[in-house]
Amino acid sequence: LVKLASATASASSELLFDDFVDHSTYAYYKIVYNFIKAATDNKEFRLIFRQGGASGSDVTGTYRRYNNYANTASTDDLAFTAAETDHTTLHSLGNSDREEYTGYSDFFPANGTNGISHTKSLGTFRDPTGTNYANVVTNLYGEATAVTGIRFTMESGNITSGSITIYGVKL
Repeated sequence: LVKLASATASASSELLFDDFVDHSTYAYYKIVYNFIKAATDNKEFRLIFRQGGASGSDVTGTYRRYNNYANTASTDDLAFTAAETDHTTLHSLGNSDREEYTGYSDFFPANGTNGISHTKSLGTFRDPTGTNYANVVTNLYGEATAVTGIRFTMESGNITSGSITIYGVKL
């Protein structure tokens, strides 16, 4: 793993990572989320793929998501799929004690000709009702658009705290 970028939120509207994708050097990327906390209760923590390099723009269109959650205090689980416009959701987060998201994503960006951009994530979080969950989620954008970065935001409000670190996995 090669550390490529990191950012720490402090009442931040977004954590933006442009122009880190290098298909000739890295096979894929690992994104580590450490205690991501929402400023506003019960808001989606969103991921938006970026294109265009250093002065990139958001990739728009239909993103797809598959979630599988397991309640860690019972045998309850939930699986569902969703289609979202111009973003995809990692999790809905609260803003109380221990309602942060911690986990990681493996990120596979399309190169403009081959592949589809997607992340496969594993993490834990406490939802706004106080229930703890283990979670597996796949987020994808099904076009061949060359993705060069990622932007993280909340549905509304800021990211109060937490950090994101991106690593390249060498070929």
